[in-house]
Amino acid sequence: MKDEYIKNDNFCQAIMAAIEDVSRKNSALMISDRLENLAIEGYHSGSIAPFGYRSVKVETENFGHIVMRNKLMTHTGESAVVKTLFELANELIIQDEFSYTALAHMINEKELHRRNSIWSPKNVKSTLIDTRYYGVRIYGSKRSEVNAHKNPLEIKCPAIVTKHTFDKVNRFITKLKT
Repeated sequence: MKDEYIKNDNFCQAIMAAIEDVSRKNSALMISDRLENLAIEGYHSGSIAPFGYRSVKVETENFGHIVMRNKLMTHTGESAVVKTLFELANELIIQDEFSYTALAHMINEKELHRRNSIWSPKNVKSTLIDTRYYGVRIYGSKRSEVNAHKNPLEIKCPAIVTKHTFDKVNRFITKLKT
């Protein structure tokens, strides 16, 4: 008789675990859908704005209620540094002396810091390849298993450099990879 209770208990635990798993996945999907909708509406749901931007609170209506949301806006000082970074990258490409290390060194010499820290080659690269800087944020490029069926979305955001400037640098970067 005791063995039957143990078998029934294990069976019940397995059913409960399956129910909890489905519930967890449904909650995750609901939350991610809501965050995706906010992104589509142009709101910033991240904690820290990317370098070159600031997160500004704006009032919006939601089901008859006024709520505060965050929108990305360019940060005057930081966006000037991003523009300079792209300009210096273009100069180094023309001079056939481009490297992330050289670019980090040049921008650090100008004392154009990245939020109170110096630029590293890694920071330089991640900035130069980030599509947000020409006005397109790629949302959902790193989807979890719950959202694996969804494609990434292109969402407009304020541009800091032109698409032409971005593409010029990135064509060169792409050639470096091959």
